[in-house]
Amino acid sequence: MISLIVNGAKYSFAKTVTPAELIDYFELTGKKIALERNGSVIPRSQFSNRLFQELDRIEIITAVGGG
Repeated sequence: MISLIVNGAKYSFAKTVTPAELIDYFELTGKKIALERNGSVIPRSQFSNRLFQELDRIEIITAVGGG
């Protein structure tokens, strides 16, 4: 079991997850987003192979259109 802090709320997962799995979990696939882990942006090229660690602080930022 692993716990992550995502946008200020604690979530628990049965196993270690990747950024890509986290995006799927929050149903954000296909949306324009950025992920930050402990204050550092995660490059999109690492979404499938980087693993989060216990109590990492994750911020999911979504792009909002407007004008």
